[in-house]
Amino acid sequence: MEDPQECYKKAEEALKTSFFQWSPDWVSASHFYDRAGKGFKLKGQLEESIQSYTKAAKAHLEAKQALSAAKSYEEIGDILVKQNEGNSKIDVVTIAKICEVYDESAKLLLEDSDLQRASNIDFKAAKCFDKLYTVVCESNQNESAKILEALKASGLNHYVSACEKIVRAGKAMFSMDVFPATLSFCLRIGDYGRATEMVDRMIKLYTAMEQKNRLHQCFLTMIIIHLKRNDLVAAQSFFTESLSDTDYLRSNQSEAAENLIRAIEAGDEEKLVECVKSATILNLDREVVKVARSLKVEDEADMLQ
Repeated sequence: MEDPQECYKKAEEALKTSFFQWSPDWVSASHFYDRAGKGFKLKGQLEESIQSYTKAAKAHLEAKQALSAAKSYEEIGDILVKQNEGNSKIDVVTIAKICEVYDESAKLLLEDSDLQRASNIDFKAAKCFDKLYTVVCESNQNESAKILEALKASGLNHYVSACEKIVRAGKAMFSMDVFPATLSFCLRIGDYGRATEMVDRMIKLYTAMEQKNRLHQCFLTMIIIHLKRNDLVAAQSFFTESLSDTDYLRSNQSEAAENLIRAIEAGDEEKLVECVKSATILNLDREVVKVARSLKVEDEADMLQ
């Protein structure tokens, strides 16, 4: 394996000026810094790797190599994520640093009109914060509230940004990973308002793509979220509107949605439990199933307000 320390020294040498070299050789320096970063990473010397990739990114920018700089910033983000895997005591400074380098990478890709790769960077960052959010939640630390809020905000911002970029890129097929993951995170953090917005966008997307089964699952998901918010009127209204889709009218998802609404209207807790156990609901996204299982029969007057 190539000695990363030697590569680092060669990079530093390339930046020195002399009588024969009047200006820094940014291209050679960027090349050697990247090689040093890779070598240090393979040896497990992660701080040295971060330092090398940081200098590589600067050298790439000086050499007008924006895409290579984006890759170096992405490498730094990946290392920071690796350092903090399962870290229930991660701090806001580290969260901000991870955001910073991934955002810089996505920005450079965006400036080069590579929307799909920029979306991939945002998606990678979002999934990192998503996992860390779960880790911190499970740790039950008294001082974790501030960290959880930072992880919520960072995760949600990057998920939404990934969705927006992939739509702008016109890569509809790739949205089938990004949008459901974003919805799942919204439900996990209890942001049901944002969840309904996400389902609405998914409905428009799947309608355009003629993805009938996914579309019908979204209709059912929206009903479940409205009921979770104790908004029976919204659930009833949405259900009526969705019946304009004749294919949905004859679907299992439509039947499941109607059964849920009738159970809530009747105040029938036993019927509600039975509905939630149906295969149609259990085939939805795991987080949607969790929300469905948490539904309870409330006082009808409260739900109709």
